Amino acid sequence: MLAKSYWPWLPAMIAGIVVTVRERRRSLFVLLCWIGGVFLLCAAARSRVLRYLLPAYPAFAVLAAAGIMRWTPRRIVERVMVWIPPAALAAAVSLVVLVPPVWHATEIRRIAQAEDLLLAPGQYVGVYDKGDPRYDETNQLEWYGNVVPVILPTRDDLEKELRDGKVRVYLVDQATYRDRFEALPHDVIAHSDHLVSVRLKPLPEAGTGRAGQN
Repeated sequence: MLAKSYWPWLPAMIAGIVVTVRERRRSLFVLLCWIGGVFLLCAAARSRVLRYLLPAYPAFAVLAAAGIMRWTPRRIVERVMVWIPPAALAAAVSLVVLVPPVWHATEIRRIAQAEDLLLAPGQYVGVYDKGDPRYDETNQLEWYGNVVPVILPTRDDLEKELRDGKVRVYLVDQATYRDRFEALPHDVIAHSDHLVSVRLKPLPEAGTGRAGQN
């Protein structure tokens, strides 16, 4: 993920690491230790999310600058720095003015708004998405809505919750909805291309039918 996202600074950062090690710039060794520590923490936590590496990015920037200054003539760097800041400012203003904004969590926001119209604040909602612990979806649901998500990481957790009957509202992927919920008495609160929010209806109790009433 880092190799895909850190362009065009990745080659300069690698060059800075090489310069630091070869020339034994001890003042920059602390940056290498910091980067190594961040990577070790992410490895220990088994994190595969790029944003967890953000604490290392300032060190990346310093090493990239060291690489650029080592392999690029100083006059070229000084000349380029005359026009890069105003060009970057113009580009930033152009992006704000010309590029339409991209809203995040649009799918969850629509579902959360629909649930808020029908559900009481604080109601529990079981969240199951193909057996993946989608903490992003549950965090968004809690942020944009008034319900309390119940994370169901595995299919066994989903089945256990259905048997217990404590949770009556579920947010599940389309395949799980068709496979497990479509045959159950329920109301669809909202749906998208990926997710379906359903509220299960109470099962009829024995003896409450017409014959029992008679």
